[in-house]
Amino acid sequence: MADIGVIDDAAAPLAISVAATAKTIPESGNRLVGRRSIVIQATDGDIYWAYGTGVTLTTGFLLRQEALLQIEASEQVHVSIIAATGTVNVRTQELG
Repeated sequence: MADIGVIDDAAAPLAISVAATAKTIPESGNRLVGRRSIVIQATDGDIYWAYGTGVTLTTGFLLRQEALLQIEASEQVHVSIIAATGTVNVRTQELG
């Protein structure tokens, strides 16, 4: 993975709930201008994530409960999440 460099900006952290329908993060669709990465943490269950807008349980990458993931994603790149089971609370933050 490439070095994302020094963090110059950060959007406010977001708390969202995700279930059986994939959600794009940030959920509002308003991406941080100059975004370089996104931090994701599922606080009470496992989730799957993927670049793009159509993540499923079979196409996504597993992120276990309480694991912290920082991925490179410019403001032009979509990232989506879906709960492995039930409803899962997720924390996200964009970094620029």
